[in-house]
Amino acid sequence: MVLAFIWPAGLFVAVEVLVRVNWRHQFIDYAGRVIHDGPGQHGRGGGQYQHLHALMILGGEDAFSAAIGPLANRRSHARWQP
Repeated sequence: MVLAFIWPAGLFVAVEVLVRVNWRHQFIDYAGRVIHDGPGQHGRGGGQYQHLHALMILGGEDAFSAAIGPLANRRSHARWQP
């Protein structure tokens, strides 16, 4: 029961520290963040593509539509604004 409180509290503290730190505004800092976060973003994008592809196959879509469908879906969500 104690762990049910500890991990959300730890996550909150970690996010607050990252948000409140006064980060430097130099090129090397931006480049470091991009290099550090780039592989994770590509991994998440690939996982999302595979998930949507599998859902389209299970939904009965043909192979071509299932191959390009997740790409079109991703692009439409990038432009959508609530």
